[in-house]
Amino acid sequence: MNFRLYQKFIVTLIILVIFICLLPNLVVANDPGPSGVQSPAVVLLDSRTGRVLYERNMLERRYPASITKAMTTIVVLENANLNDVVTISSSAISHVRHLHSTADLQVGEELTVYQLLNMSMLTSANDASYALAEHVSGNIQAFAELMNEKAQEIGMRNSNFVNPSGSHEPNQYSTAYDLALMGKYAMQNHVFREIVSRTSFVLPPTNKYDEDYRLFTNTNALLLPDRETRNYFHPYATGIKTGFTTPAGQTLLASATRNNFEIITVVMGTERRPAERDQRFLDTMSLFDYGFENYMHRRLGNEGEVLYTYRARMGTLTSRTLNMALEEDAYVLINRSAALDRFPPEIIIDEDLRLPIREGDVVGLAIYHIDGNTYTFNLVADTDVSSPAWTIVLAIIAIIFSVWLIFKFYRKKGKPQSNDIRQRHLNY
Repeated sequence: MNFRLYQKFIVTLIILVIFICLLPNLVVANDPGPSGVQSPAVVLLDSRTGRVLYERNMLERRYPASITKAMTTIVVLENANLNDVVTISSSAISHVRHLHSTADLQVGEELTVYQLLNMSMLTSANDASYALAEHVSGNIQAFAELMNEKAQEIGMRNSNFVNPSGSHEPNQYSTAYDLALMGKYAMQNHVFREIVSRTSFVLPPTNKYDEDYRLFTNTNALLLPDRETRNYFHPYATGIKTGFTTPAGQTLLASATRNNFEIITVVMGTERRPAERDQRFLDTMSLFDYGFENYMHRRLGNEGEVLYTYRARMGTLTSRTLNMALEEDAYVLINRSAALDRFPPEIIIDEDLRLPIREGDVVGLAIYHIDGNTYTFNLVADTDVSSPAWTIVLAIIAIIFSVWLIFKFYRKKGKPQSNDIRQRHLNY
């Protein structure tokens, strides 16, 4: 009898262990993620909150190829004037490796920074990238240092840049996640956004090409309807940059926006198959669709909306309360399948709050806990809250009293001296 109980116990334990092992797979099966994605390293990022919506090997170091030019553009935009004239040097052209993309720039040709940025980002012109780097920093090494400084500022903790073009270097690497952070940062610059979203750029005649206009077409097929009969066009795509080298494989940093919901995607290491459709675009389109079909932004409050009224300890009869309002619109990311209930915030009041308070001062926080994620927004004073009149009167009285004490002290200190002198005269 005891042996049979022991057998049942063992069988039950085995079944339980199998169930626990299968449980993660069962949970994942409820959300299989985007379909058909084949690239070995990918990430889908919400641009507003920075939340990762889907990833595969997003922290794995890989070669970025020409996605690097997005960082080059950021550094140039923040360190040069768009109307600056750049004279193309022989060294800028000599840096370009054999069979790598160029704009066929000529030594001595004069172009503006803005023109070179368009050539670099749209057609991946390496000569334009090197010319921009020399214009900003004088040489490639110094420019790479600026790139790495900016990467650290953005939060790209697992990236290193050696050149501005993305041409292969063993020590030039990044991750899908880092590049997504870079894309998120870059798209906040309206000039960057304008450049990467256009389908083509026309360059007028220059001092070296005095007759012909040159057309530069964007290599990002997500923006181009029916390109080469292979329709990779996505109606919500807004950028950003393609890349390819043999060691890196195909890479793509992309963005899309629908109803003010912007997502950033990165695919890296995609295998190049000339006879087949371009898998990096197919993967990116699948990521776009997955993001828009499963997630949305919800605004929980408007800028200036009062979320909490706090009674100040020292308020006057006319201004004894403090209205705590949102400093900015409170957007959160939710799954479309989630219930659209109200989400009451947790209000945190600044412990060091003291009067007087000026309109716009940060006085607390509104914290929302939704779907296991935490969203924090500043609360500010919606009007001035001054110190009450009686505290000012007390301060004046205190000052007067202090002055009186000081005066009395010095007066008393002086009297003994005169008595001593009178006594000495009498003794004499």
